[in-house]
Amino acid sequence: MRSVTQYIRKTFIDALSNKIYPTIGGELVKDGSFTNPSNYTVTGGWSITTGAGAFNDNTSGRVAPSTLLTSTGYLTNGKKYLISFDVLTDYSHANIWLGTANGADPYIANYSNYTSGTHIIPFTIDTTQTNIDLGFYATTGNPGPFTIDNIRLIQLSSTTAIKIYNKVPSNVSYPFIRIYSQEERQIDNNNSRFMKDVITRIEVVHRNTTASGGELLNNSIVNQITSILMPNPGESLPITDYNISIYSTELLGVTNFQDTFKDFTYHRSVIEISTRVELV
Repeated sequence: MRSVTQYIRKTFIDALSNKIYPTIGGELVKDGSFTNPSNYTVTGGWSITTGAGAFNDNTSGRVAPSTLLTSTGYLTNGKKYLISFDVLTDYSHANIWLGTANGADPYIANYSNYTSGTHIIPFTIDTTQTNIDLGFYATTGNPGPFTIDNIRLIQLSSTTAIKIYNKVPSNVSYPFIRIYSQEERQIDNNNSRFMKDVITRIEVVHRNTTASGGELLNNSIVNQITSILMPNPGESLPITDYNISIYSTELLGVTNFQDTFKDFTYHRSVIEISTRVELV
């Protein structure tokens, strides 16, 4: 039987696998949380309601950011990007098309089904259009109304997800992520409750031939990791098996290191997370 630390580590690895990517620059969508309706244009059955983009399933249409935070205000053909967004629906899924705001060219395969939750999708733009923007389309063929929220768009250097390891192989490619257990301690043990505090470290490692630049990529990767493992204050990843219940997840801190050698400069960011669990 695995120990509690192994279960926590596996939960983190499963949650992050194929979801962390090497980024370039910062966020490209202004107001991805829909706080100001003027930052979006809507048609048909779309509206901006209570801090989200809402589709009423009555009339086909689209919602699109009014401004993209690039030097030109548009995306670039042939470049790689990562989009993420939350879907909330009381039905089986939301059927959404992602592509240019005029509906001409899809960035991902035509209409796709998205269940409630967070969706993270890498893509490469392939279009002949000059002004390349972003739109979310939906039609009356949906099972019912839904909302989208927390849109993030960022440029990538690669659409290949960053590898995650517990034991790092000798032929590793950079950047990579290592997840390992640091400590497990008992915090409450009585006739009715058995609780432990598990400290897990997530180490982001990147290397450059120069001493500058690596920390920016590390910071982006750290932000991606923490947004998945701790999306909102007080929320924790569920463990549905192993008779373990997570009741708190706390970010203890992020420590950055830079080690310079003759051939490479290595940048390391170590995330330390406390996970308190109850054995049920």
